[in-house]
Amino acid sequence: MQVCRSWRFTSTSMCPSIWSKIDINFDYNKLRGKRDPVSMLRSILLRSRQHVLNIKFHMSYREEEPFQSAMWGQLAAHAERWLKIHVTLGYQEVSHLACLRGRLVQLEKCYVERHRKGPGPDLIDTFEYTPKLRSMTLIGLGPTTLVPVSYANLESFQDKREEWHAPDAIHTHFINLLCRSPKLTVFRALYRCDRGSLADAVSARVSKPAITYFAGCEETLLRSLSLPQLKQAVLSQSAADCLGDFHDLLLHSQCHALAKLSINDVRLNESLLPILRLSPVLLSLDISARDWFISDDDSVQSLFRHLLESPELVPRLESITFDLSLFDELDKVYFFNHVMVEMIEVRRVSSLRTFQVTSTFTKSDVDTFCDWTDDDLRQLYKIKAEGFNVGIVAYLYYDREERRIYV
Repeated sequence: MQVCRSWRFTSTSMCPSIWSKIDINFDYNKLRGKRDPVSMLRSILLRSRQHVLNIKFHMSYREEEPFQSAMWGQLAAHAERWLKIHVTLGYQEVSHLACLRGRLVQLEKCYVERHRKGPGPDLIDTFEYTPKLRSMTLIGLGPTTLVPVSYANLESFQDKREEWHAPDAIHTHFINLLCRSPKLTVFRALYRCDRGSLADAVSARVSKPAITYFAGCEETLLRSLSLPQLKQAVLSQSAADCLGDFHDLLLHSQCHALAKLSINDVRLNESLLPILRLSPVLLSLDISARDWFISDDDSVQSLFRHLLESPELVPRLESITFDLSLFDELDKVYFFNHVMVEMIEVRRVSSLRTFQVTSTFTKSDVDTFCDWTDDDLRQLYKIKAEGFNVGIVAYLYYDREERRIYV
């Protein structure tokens, strides 16, 4: 591509902002054919002058790539200018971060992902002094790893480690983060503490009126918070009565703003209906389970009866979705019955717009897992033909191509 001399001079000398977004990915192998990528990066950084930097740096997860350490060193030399950083840690893992400690004075948005699973360091203190930090996202860290951050401007903290058993230090760290982050609106951490540990000592509830999104599964954490403006909640894999504790949280918080509720791998019980009664503006209910028990099915049947008979219960509900795995415990979905069909028929007249169920089975015959009649099925076809978004699909877990689309 040819450009005129004046445009080249203007772009390289007078427009630092166009050189301020840098994306380096060692897993795409694009750098291997470059003659001198370190010098190229040095030129880009010089042209960006003192402009703040938006950086993505994806390290190789297989082995140390040529130029990787040198290029990281080039970027780290300008750490005081980093505004946003998205880093995927690879072969040398967190040792690359040590040189940044105390220098990230402009950093507002941070995303740290670790390739390698398993134990990691107990502490990453790189981000302990980040006075302008607004958003922190962590993925793939070890189960004991703590990552302290500055709290004053923090608005979003999402620890996306998969559900994990955590030591008491993790719980204490998150309670401290919640207490000391006045602007926090988003919090996610799907950890659980061992029963009988120090985490069972519940302190007075911490009021967090700014939080609108919460994802968690530790019952002690639920018992420690008051979230009066909560709009979206994700409850995930809990060994105890997570629903009961969440109901108590809503009740204590006097929260009536919940619009979206996702329940993942949590045993359903009698607390589900009271939660919905406290959620008059609920729009979406999503339930997923890797094991489905008769008690779960009974709870859903009870829910459908109340939705059919009580129009004042979640009157704005627009969407209901299920994603279920049926293995040894239950090989039939009993809530697929006439009451479910009638509930859909009644609710679609007011607010309901979507009803979707995806089920996975071990049995080769997926035609026998429903408890409905041919008339019920014909009614669902009619509802769908009239424009309602309804879908019910069953898969075999060992062959996703083997499926039955009911509606």
